[in-house]
Amino acid sequence: MNELVSVIIPLYNKEKYIKRCIDSLVKQTYKNLQIIIVDDGSTDNSTDIISQYKDERIELIQKKNEGVSLTRNRGIESSKGKYIAFVDADDYVSKDYIYNLIQQYETKDIQLATSGYYQTDGENVFGERAFEYYGNMRKIPDEYYILGDCHTIWGKLYIKEIINLHNIRFKKINISEDSFFNLEYSQFVTNISCILKKDYYYVQYENGNNLTAKAEFSYFEIYQKLYKEYCKIMKTEVAEQIIYPQYYNLLLKIIKQNKIKTIKQNKVINKVYAESMIKILQNHDGVGNEKLLIKLMIMKKWGVLKIITKLL
Repeated sequence: MNELVSVIIPLYNKEKYIKRCIDSLVKQTYKNLQIIIVDDGSTDNSTDIISQYKDERIELIQKKNEGVSLTRNRGIESSKGKYIAFVDADDYVSKDYIYNLIQQYETKDIQLATSGYYQTDGENVFGERAFEYYGNMRKIPDEYYILGDCHTIWGKLYIKEIINLHNIRFKKINISEDSFFNLEYSQFVTNISCILKKDYYYVQYENGNNLTAKAEFSYFEIYQKLYKEYCKIMKTEVAEQIIYPQYYNLLLKIIKQNKIKTIKQNKVINKVYAESMIKILQNHDGVGNEKLLIKLMIMKKWGVLKIITKLL
């Protein structure tokens, strides 16, 4: 098989990491690539670094800043490959990443291939995840969803014809755009192949997922919509396990970043609390400090929670 694979990289101010990402792609053992880098209005030296490459497979598209969803959509529209892969600009991949994914299409009747991955700070690996399965998407073990494989678009190889035929695009939202994309795509997947080889390096920095990240009350509505979509294709208890971390972490951020009065009076959080969140919190036990925090969340003890989040 020598089909063209389009690799889409959304870029915004990643001058420290983009070279490592591109180097890992130009060194792929699978050579028939279209490497599309869509610059979302970077203000650093990212594009200067890209201009130093003479590889004809690299295409740089520059546009005004519009966010990652529209940036990836622009990459889809510019892709020429039979298959599409997404790589984040601060991540990188092994030399056999594309080869191992495309081999699944060559040997099996599938519409989606997924790879395992390492979690790293860019230098040291501190975690890994791999899941093996081949078969019907509707019969995939709950583990695929509960452990988060359904959330990411990296580590996967998609068929462009399916994406275009059904006009699957990233929603213009600030969170969970990957999850909605995968949910929509999975409607047209009969068989999936998940391999144990860990070829993607997902880079997480020390300050990447903390309570200082900006949180909006509107995110609760997005998570509730996502939860309802999951309930359509799986058992309710599985959907609750998937969405619980999103609700829990967002609630901690909201408490830390807002006044107690603002939280009490916000219509969005009160609506989502009543419709789904309170039930999901009640059905999750938690361990250690999390167990206490869940109890306080259920009781809406915002003052006590605010004091605790200051210590986190």
